[in-house]
Amino acid sequence: MKTFLILIFLFITPCYAGLKILTYNVALDQRRVEHSNVRLKFVNDSLLHSGADILCLQEVWKNEDKDYLIHSLGHHYLYNYSSKSSQAYTSQRPACGSDVLFGDQGIFSCLSDHCLFKNQNDLGSCFNKNCSIYVPLLINKNKECAEALLSRSDELNFLSFLKLINPFKGAPKFSHSGHDGLLILSKRPIQSSSVIDLGNFSTFYRRGALKVLIDQHEIYCTQITSDLDYFLPYMGPLSHWTTESKKQASALMDTIKDSDIPTVLAGSIACSYSHEESFISSYNPEVCKMIQDKGFENHLFNTNPECTYCASNNLIMENRHDNFMLDHIFTRKVKVKSSQVVFKQRVQFDSSKGERKETQLSTNHGILMEIE
Repeated sequence: MKTFLILIFLFITPCYAGLKILTYNVALDQRRVEHSNVRLKFVNDSLLHSGADILCLQEVWKNEDKDYLIHSLGHHYLYNYSSKSSQAYTSQRPACGSDVLFGDQGIFSCLSDHCLFKNQNDLGSCFNKNCSIYVPLLINKNKECAEALLSRSDELNFLSFLKLINPFKGAPKFSHSGHDGLLILSKRPIQSSSVIDLGNFSTFYRRGALKVLIDQHEIYCTQITSDLDYFLPYMGPLSHWTTESKKQASALMDTIKDSDIPTVLAGSIACSYSHEESFISSYNPEVCKMIQDKGFENHLFNTNPECTYCASNNLIMENRHDNFMLDHIFTRKVKVKSSQVVFKQRVQFDSSKGERKETQLSTNHGILMEIE
């Protein structure tokens, strides 16, 4: 009878050999990264067959893309967590003077001629190619106006310009309606969850972190601002995009207290140490050091470093020649069994014109880690 009861207990009690965590920046920003709609299905299929227990996803900007992933993967990933959108508005009312936008030398004329109403999938490239001369002038003249205008990459229509000259309400400052683009999917129950909002230190995109407790592990999923000079000049309250990323990292690490709880910090964290043997260049290494000074380790960099943001990637719009390891899974008080870079493959698809094309799954590769 005793043996029978033990067998029953083992049958009804979950028994896990290990925990596999995947971080992946899916880059579903159709204005800035090509083939977003096509890549979504390939990304979904890759996630389905990844073998991961927990997915930490970044840049899932649109609600319909988030819902698609939740429902398509829902049979395997029964639990999910994401934050609600939280928009910020300019303090100026109106955000922009009509002369700035609609004058003879206004940026609206340039945008209407080259970018608006023409199904542009790459607003950043359009700005750089046709209207870049106006952007620094606008930033120097009115930073808040510039931020509100340029964040409208997901809302290119005449109404978005009317919001900029509304004398009764400030204009929205964040793109994608103030979503942070983060999504956690899990095969195992989420015991508790919360949001860390970094919006006060964010420009253009609202940044933050998701915190969940799963199997007595604290897991943080985040994305920190990277150097967006290739895309847009800096227009925020600090001095530069990299200064902003350091401020976000510092604020995030202040919320992660020292404890005996096994802790995982995953995501696109926009820092990279140099590793000559692996052809990895340095990128904002102070952020990586800030995290490691809190007792976190980087198993992949210590064992088998490899670029996750690679110059050979066809989706990277800027003309880079360096390779960076910008995606990370940092651990503290955790025993790591293995870690590896995943989703490096390219996929083929037929374009709307019937042409056979090839593309990477995303601008970034993923990282899969197994812990005990």
